[in-house]
Amino acid sequence: MYEIKKGVPPPDRNRANRPTKYPWEKLAVGDSFLVPEGMLKRSSVQFATWKANRAYPDRRFATRAVDGGIRVWRIVWLTGESGTFEVEKGVPMPEPGGPDRRTKYPWDKLDVGDSFLVPHGAVQPQSVRTAASKANLAYPGRRFITRAVDAGVRVWRIA
Repeated sequence: MYEIKKGVPPPDRNRANRPTKYPWEKLAVGDSFLVPEGMLKRSSVQFATWKANRAYPDRRFATRAVDGGIRVWRIVWLTGESGTFEVEKGVPMPEPGGPDRRTKYPWDKLDVGDSFLVPHGAVQPQSVRTAASKANLAYPGRRFITRAVDAGVRVWRIA
C-alpha cells in the first residue's frame, strides 16, 4: 500500500529557503505594504503578522485597517533589561478621549446658569445625558444637568 524508503532527508524548514507570501525580509523599520481590501480577511493578515513576529524575533510588525485594505508596517521594537519601551521627554499629552471629544459640546465655555440646546436628530438624547455625566467627572467643581425640551435636549451648568 505505501512504499517505504530509507535515508530520505526531511524537507528543509529553514525560513531563508522558503518563499513567503509577504515581504517580511525586505521591510526596513517604517516601511509598509498594503494587503488590498477583499484579498484576505483581516484576521488572516493579523495571524500572518503574529507568525512573522514569532519567526523573526529581532523584528516587529503591526497591522492597521486603512482605506483600501490592511496595511502592515515594520515597527521599532526595543528590547533590553529595562523593558521594551523608549522613554521620550517633552511629548505633549492629547486631551482625554481624542482630539475632538472635549470640544463637541462647549463645557468649558458655560458659566453657571448658561445652557445650550442639542436639537432633535443631532444625536440620541441618551448620548447627550451620558456626555453631561462624563463632563461632571472631567470638570471638577462644575455640574451639568440635562432636560428634554420641545426642541431637543438642553444642557445647563448649575455649579
